Amino acid sequence: TWTVTPGTPNPLVYPTVGYLSDPDVVYANSRNELFLYYRQTADSDYIHMIRSHDGRGWDAPMRILAGPVFGVLSPAVVRRKYGEWMMWTVAADGGCRGPSARVELRRSADGMIWSAPEPVNMDLRGFSPWHIDAQWIPSLEEYWALVPVKTFGTCATRQLFLATSKDGVNWITAPNAVARAGELPEFRDIVYRSTFSYDRTLDVVTIWLSGARLTNSDLFAWSTAAVTRPRAELFRAFRRSNMLI
Repeated sequence: TWTVTPGTPNPLVYPTVGYLSDPDVVYANSRNELFLYYRQTADSDYIHMIRSHDGRGWDAPMRILAGPVFGVLSPAVVRRKYGEWMMWTVAADGGCRGPSARVELRRSADGMIWSAPEPVNMDLRGFSPWHIDAQWIPSLEEYWALVPVKTFGTCATRQLFLATSKDGVNWITAPNAVARAGELPEFRDIVYRSTFSYDRTLDVVTIWLSGARLTNSDLFAWSTAAVTRPRAELFRAFRRSNMLI
């Protein structure tokens, strides 16, 4: 059960135009602040950031990036260490039904001023990436990313892949999907943006999945699910067959 601490604004921000999506939160321990990033879509795509010392009071939004519509999707932000921040986003050509999409990487020294994007090498078995999430795993000295993928001409992401990287640029994708649409009734039609946590002490991974099924009213009913597995068991399953859920 999730609750909101009394005194916390809910929602945290409202759009002035367009709509908001794709939040991602990072703890900046050198400042003792939470940095919450999100996307605004209107005539262009914008990435904004709000900051908080306690999770209840938040600063005014700060615009940190801009790009064409569907050009800066799903910011996945990592603070690896002091002065080393990384942000992966998805740039889609022509929107979710466009011919292609790609992952791009930006770098920052403070989480607020970001470099120009650079290309990322991520083989997704011929699929296009969509709303990704990424983290740095210090004990293993590598990045992990969960990447929902789709085919040309559709907005529906029906598989979720795990990829790993030593440098954040060159990624190795597991041969088999973490999850596929249809494996759970609640995820019959879509497996969407998901996230994860690695417990170094227990050497286990918890993955929180999101997805949807199309109802008789032609509306999507969205759900979430969580699964925890030993890391070695998970990676064996991804190499052999899909055994997550």
